[in-house]
Amino acid sequence: MIVANYLANFHEKTFLVNSLLIVLEPGGWYFVWTGLDLLFSGTRDKEEELDFNKRMAHSKIGFLSI
Repeated sequence: MIVANYLANFHEKTFLVNSLLIVLEPGGWYFVWTGLDLLFSGTRDKEEELDFNKRMAHSKIGFLSI
C-alpha cells in the first residue's frame, strides 16, 4: 500500500507506473484485510488450543503395567 501510494503521487505517469499501480492496489488491500482478519479472528481460534494445553499441563498422567 505504501508503494502504491508513492506511485499514485509520482509525477511522471508512464505506462509502467500505471501498470504497477493497477497491480499493487488490489494486492495491497488484500494483504491489509487478510492481515487484520488473522489478527482479530486468529486469536480466537488459538484460545481454545491454549485452554486445552493449559489443562493438559496441569493434568496428572500415570502409567500402569498390564
